[in-house]
Amino acid sequence: MAIDTPRFSVDDYVYFSPHRDMRYKSAPAGRFIVVAVMPRDSLGIPQYRVQPTDSGPSRIATEHELRR
Repeated sequence: MAIDTPRFSVDDYVYFSPHRDMRYKSAPAGRFIVVAVMPRDSLGIPQYRVQPTDSGPSRIATEHELRR
């Protein structure tokens, strides 16, 4: 099920909550800023590069892992 247009854009502040079974098992949920809109994943879901608002490494997150 592909989503037509990405919900978020660069410089949007978002709340990142990783899925438990996914790539970032140890990644804390928290406030992030979108720094890039990435290509869609293999299921057609938009992906974003997000950076924590305080400090830490950037991450790739799917649209389902982000909310306003």
